[in-house]
Amino acid sequence: MSMRISARTIASFMIGAIIYFSLGGGAYFLGGRLNVIALGFTVILFFYGAILAGLNVRENDFNWSVWFFGPLVFAAYILIAPAITFSINTGVSPIPSIAAGRAFRLLLFAPALYFLYRVGYRVEDIERVFIITLVLVILSYVFHYFRMDLVAAYNSTDYLVNSLVVYDPWRGYRLIPPGKALSLTTVISTILIFKANSGFKKLLFLSVFLLCLWIWSLVLARAVTAALLFAVLAYHFFFARKPRLGIFFMALPVLLVLATYATMESMQALAKLDPEWDGVRYKSYGIALDVLKQYPIFGFGQQSYATITVQQIFWYKFYPSDIGIMGVGFEYGIVGMVLYLYFAITSVSKLVSTNWLYREKLGTTNPQMIAITVLFISWVPSLAMSPQMTGSAGLVCLALAISLCAIWRHKLVGTSSPVPTRQGLLSSTQPAV
Repeated sequence: MSMRISARTIASFMIGAIIYFSLGGGAYFLGGRLNVIALGFTVILFFYGAILAGLNVRENDFNWSVWFFGPLVFAAYILIAPAITFSINTGVSPIPSIAAGRAFRLLLFAPALYFLYRVGYRVEDIERVFIITLVLVILSYVFHYFRMDLVAAYNSTDYLVNSLVVYDPWRGYRLIPPGKALSLTTVISTILIFKANSGFKKLLFLSVFLLCLWIWSLVLARAVTAALLFAVLAYHFFFARKPRLGIFFMALPVLLVLATYATMESMQALAKLDPEWDGVRYKSYGIALDVLKQYPIFGFGQQSYATITVQQIFWYKFYPSDIGIMGVGFEYGIVGMVLYLYFAITSVSKLVSTNWLYREKLGTTNPQMIAITVLFISWVPSLAMSPQMTGSAGLVCLALAISLCAIWRHKLVGTSSPVPTRQGLLSSTQPAV
């Protein structure tokens, strides 16, 4: 008797794998080399969904060309242009730099999910896979925390191993957690404790929430925790309901003044520190600013460890990923900075307005969209320190935000059915293939 697996089951597995590996679930074994699976599955789902939707969806509100060519061209640009720029500025081959920016292929995850939805894959199933995968990422961290010898890992000569553990005298040895997955799971589990419709589910989500609190107590990430609490409060006071948006615009001038003052004070404090130790970021900001003045439009480009690094060119402690939006400017120029800020602002705007629409139509809120919104807001205080949306985890969160907003807007206000044939090509009732 042969076993038959449906296309819907395969799609669910691929979606879960993409989220799992992109959010860091695979970082603790095989040196994180399995993370390439997420990139491969993303490309497969993108072209599979695009072909299936192009051949079967006939509704007038489905702009296939925009969803196919738009993300494809943008992903190609962000992969190729910075590599060529780096090649021109350094004289090395652009091919390794293209490979170094491969995480940007995850941008295709957004149209892939939208295509799948338009051929019958339910958005509720996407969100269910999302939640299950988040829990698996958290459980994976707990498993490897007890499995690994943290002291031995910290002193390992293998960079892929010792980079997983950090140490300081008062917090000891700590296995670096999947931060974005931890933040998302904490927020979602908190909401679902109250929204669950059975005692068993409430107990289940309470257990997940307590597990997240235990991990927070292990890592003692003060800045990240403070940013998450700030984001939760900001969402509640400013964005949870449409009438509260006026409070945000009233408070915005004060927030901008406080942010400007805090930035100036921080830079003055950093300027007084030894650049070889505590003042690394201040010196790095100076390097990035000088380069941005020299290469303002496209920046210096995307480096690759296979050719030559910016540490070899500028300073051995210079890492663009440590200086936030200035690091984006260093690598991608003003064009990159504008694109980064555009996606950061519009994604939050779309998430907030879509959740308002969701509440208006269904009388409740969407935990997944709230959690992603809170996560994006929590990145604002670290804008000068870390470009959160340029790594795999940030990119997959951005893709989820774009796709969920588009899908729910179509589902709630669309004039035509999202299912192209009787039960949908990827509906739960389709024949096995």
